[in-house]
Amino acid sequence: MIATLALACLAAAPPMRHLHPIELPAADTISVTRMALSHDGRGLATAGRGVHVWSLTAIGPPKALSEGEWAFVQFAPDGRLFAMGHSEAAVWSPGGKLLRRFEASSEHGSSPGSFGLIDGGKALVRNWPTILFDSRTGTRLASHRRRVARVEVFGPSRLMASLEHQDVDLLDLRTGKLRRTLADHPGEVTAAAIRHDEKEVVTVCVARAGRVLRSEARLWDVATGKELARYPLGHGEVKDIALSDDGSMLAVTSSAGLVVLGRDGGEMARVESQYHSCAHPVFAPGGGLLAAALDFRPRVWVIRR
Repeated sequence: MIATLALACLAAAPPMRHLHPIELPAADTISVTRMALSHDGRGLATAGRGVHVWSLTAIGPPKALSEGEWAFVQFAPDGRLFAMGHSEAAVWSPGGKLLRRFEASSEHGSSPGSFGLIDGGKALVRNWPTILFDSRTGTRLASHRRRVARVEVFGPSRLMASLEHQDVDLLDLRTGKLRRTLADHPGEVTAAAIRHDEKEVVTVCVARAGRVLRSEARLWDVATGKELARYPLGHGEVKDIALSDDGSMLAVTSSAGLVVLGRDGGEMARVESQYHSCAHPVFAPGGGLLAAALDFRPRVWVIRR
C-alpha cells in the first residue's frame, strides 16, 4: 500500500476535483494558527489573532468572540467552543455567549504545546506538563509528569501520542502510563494524528540524506502496534497531518500546500500554497469538510468523492 508524492513539486501536476472551496467573507483579513469544524459541519472557528466563528450555512462575516492571541481552538460535541491561550482557557455557548474563562497555566508558566478536548468535551487537556481540567468548572482533575516531548497529540478519550525523536509513545492520558511504543521510524517523527475511535494512529517522519529531506507517513494499529501501511511523501518536510474519523482519508500539509490521500495511498486532491505555508488540517467529524490554514488564512473545502 504505497503512494508516492513529491511535496516540493506539486505545481507539476494538474489539480484534482475532489475539493470544492467554500467562500469565507473577510477570511483574507484574519491571520490564523488553528481551526476547528463543528460536529454538525455548520460552523468554523479559528484561533490566532483573536477567536472568530463563521457560519457555513448562512455565509457571512465572522463573529469575533475574543481579541488577543490564542493558540488553540476546538468544538465540543454539544456545540460549545473552547479556546486556549498562553495561560487561560475560555468557553463559549453554541450561540457565541462567553460562559467562562479560567486559569489553565502550568506550574512553570509555560505556553501549552498541545491542547485537546476529551470525554465528549467534559474535560480539556494541555501539555508541558500534561494537565486535565474540568471543562465546566475549570477545576484541575489530574496531572502527570514525564520526559517532556516536543509534541503531544491527544485523542478524544484516553489516548495520547508523544513524539520522541524516532519513536512515538502511546500513553494513557489520565495516568501517563505507557501503553505502547511505535518504534524504528527511519527519521525524526514530526507529526501524528489519532483516529477518532482511537484504533489507529498515523505518524510522519522526516529523514535526511545529505541535503535532501524525505518524508514518510505510516499507519499503525493501536491494539497490536502493527504497521498497517506506508505512504512515501517525497521531498520536503511535512508540517501536519490529519486522519478522517473513518480512517479513509489523510490530509497532509507542507510548505508546498495541502494534499489529500485515500487509504490506499492514491491522491484525491491537492491545493497549492502561494506563500509557502499550509498547516493544521482538520476534517469535520462527518468527513464531508476539510479545513486548513493556507497562507496563514482560513480555508474550508467540501469533500466530494
